[in-house]
Parts: sequence; C-alpha cells; structure tokens
Amino acid sequence: MRLTADDTGGRWRGSMSVLFVNTTGVPLDTVWLRLWGNGVDGCGAPAVKVTGLSGGTAGDPAVGCTALPVRMPHPLRPGRLALLRFDLDIVVPDRDFRFGHKGPYYLLGHALPVLAVHDGKGWHLDPYSEGGESNYSLTADWTVRLDHPRGIAVPATGTAVDAPARPGRTLTTIVAPRVRDFAFAAGPFAQREALTRNGVRVRLWSAADVSAEEVDDTLAGAVEYMDTYTGWYGRYPYPEVDVVSSHFEWGSMEYPTYVVAYPARTAVAHELAHQWWYGLVGNDQYADPWLDEAFAEYSKQRVTGDENPFCAYPFWPSPEAKVTNGMDYFNANGFYALVVYLLGSCLLKDLEQTMGPDRWLAFLRDYATAHRYGVSTPVAFRTAAQAASPVDLAPVFDRWRAG
Repeated sequence: MRLTADDTGGRWRGSMSVLFVNTTGVPLDTVWLRLWGNGVDGCGAPAVKVTGLSGGTAGDPAVGCTALPVRMPHPLRPGRLALLRFDLDIVVPDRDFRFGHKGPYYLLGHALPVLAVHDGKGWHLDPYSEGGESNYSLTADWTVRLDHPRGIAVPATGTAVDAPARPGRTLTTIVAPRVRDFAFAAGPFAQREALTRNGVRVRLWSAADVSAEEVDDTLAGAVEYMDTYTGWYGRYPYPEVDVVSSHFEWGSMEYPTYVVAYPARTAVAHELAHQWWYGLVGNDQYADPWLDEAFAEYSKQRVTGDENPFCAYPFWPSPEAKVTNGMDYFNANGFYALVVYLLGSCLLKDLEQTMGPDRWLAFLRDYATAHRYGVSTPVAFRTAAQAASPVDLAPVFDRWRAG
C-alpha cells in the first residue's frame, strides 16, 4: 500500500495491491472487500472509496457500502493465487471516534480494506456494529508506505522506518507480518518508549491533553501488562506494540500491535490483552464477541485487581441474554457491555476457580499457542477447556449462559 496525506493527515490517497490464495476449498467466482470505514455514514457519505480496480470487476457496494464484490475474470480454483489492485481515497470523518479525529489527531481504525472471510458458513458479510465490532479477518503480511508532512507522526501497526521524502515531508515504510488488520494514526503526537523484560518495545504516543504524570503511569502500566500477559498467554511474537493515548470521548480500541487507549491503566490493560485475544487468537467478532472481549476484560480485572460485583450478584437483563450471543442480539437489545464484558469475564473467572489457577493458566497458554494466527470458536474453546479440566465444566458454562 502507498498512501499520501494532505497537509493535515485527514485525507489519504494512493493505491493498494492484495495478493491472496484461495484457501476455501471451492472455486470462487467472486471475492469481497470489507470497507469498514464506511460503517457509520454508509453510502450517503462513504469515507473510503475504491476506484480503478484491476484483477477483477467491481460490483455494486453492499451492506451499507461496507462490502464491495469483486468478480474474478475466471473462477479462482482452490490453491490458486490472485492479485487485485485498486486506488484508494480516504477522508477521515469529522467525529471523535475510532475512525475520526479529535482536533489535529486523526485515527484511521478499520479504514483500510481487508478481504472478507469465506469459511464453511460461506461469505461473512455481516453489518457494521457501532457499539461493538463486526470485524472478522485472517492474518496477512502488510507493507505500507505513508508519505506525510514532517511534523506529523504516524504511529501504526507493525514496525516503521522513516526516510526523507520531498521537501517538508517524510516517507514512513511500515512492515507488519501476520496481522489481521492494519490501523494507524496521524498527528503531532509526543513519543515515549520503554522495553519490557522480554525485549518488546512499547511506544506511547500521547496527545497534548495527556499530562506528564499520565504519560509516566500509562507507559509503566503498558510495560507491566505486556510482561504479565506474556507469562500468562505465551510469547508476544512482534518486536513492538504502540499505544496512542488521549482523553477520547468514545473510549478505547484494539488493533494488531497497536491500540488506542484513554490514559488510564484499566483501559490500557484491557486493550493490550487484545494483543492475544483477537490479535493472535482470532475470532468472528460479530458472531462471537465474547471470545475476545470477555477474555480482555477478564485479563484486565486479573492484572489490575479490579473487582467485578456481577460475579457475586449476576444481573441478566432478559431471559434471552447470554454471554455467547452475537452482535445481532446486542445491536437489537442493548446491554452489550454488561453481558459480554462483565458477565463474560465472570464465566472465565469461574472456570479459573473450578479448574484451579495453575491448571487454568497452563490451559490458556496451550490454547493460545495452538490457535496462534488462527481462529477460535466457542466449540473449540469449550472442548479444549473440558479436555484440560479434571472436573465437569458444564455447570459453569450453564451458570453463565454460555451453552
């Protein structure tokens, strides 16, 4: 990918090439690009536009302009390679959000196209979810070149090298192997960094509204949590993780090797846990949001010592509410954070108490290793947990409506 910014970092134009292999086991006459950046405004004001496509023929955008069909010149047989090329025009929306900006600080989360997933259920073309995530993607190797004004930093997924471009500008080349998505930011961020005990570089990029004390505490917490999670869930395989921090009104968000977080330890602890649960161990975030959000929230509570009162006094908003519900249910009924984050983390805490802490953490390390760069499912997790447990776990799953 090659993108060139305007003078602010709020608009990017360039081109993208996608080389992929058909791993579905069936011939494909069409593949789909997900344009998640169009999720909020839809077709009325698409923020991400794809033009000049080669390697296939673009059809009409679908699912609120978050899905673009590409008809292949010939059915792509299993195991065969294909190459798509297209031009991109990205305009960051005028809102304080994960794809938006706060003053001069621009966030490009889920702004770049990714291939939709095709599995045994067919194509996953779920709608955008503003309150949670709908994203489902497989790992890929990314090379991204960003041409931007010299005074603008571009923290991003992966590792970066800067070089001079034309006068007053910098060319940042970023390499990110085996990640599910690519996100970046642009703005006059200040930067601090530190190394974990395991040699991972933690870079903190802070906006002007983050105090020096918050910078110190956030960076120290990030280093501590990365080391702790490495001990719990296994080696972090990337050389660095980047944390972009400001007092964002909308909250915090995770991406591979890169998070956007409010300058508070609880926010950083939750988002960094996603480096394992979603980043390394993927899941269908529309169908099974608990497989990353409950795990990240449980990790945050365990590492910070936060108490979760719902574990002692559960509150279920309706008889149909279940930890294992998908985003279709929560988009229609609400209570997403309560059920998935809080009650979902209670499920995992109960499993830990039932199996015993040492056996539980050993199981999680083994499970994370077995599914690294792959995809977790509810059936796979429950089956593996039961195989590792000396006692029947069915009552625990039933108690937390995770059947």
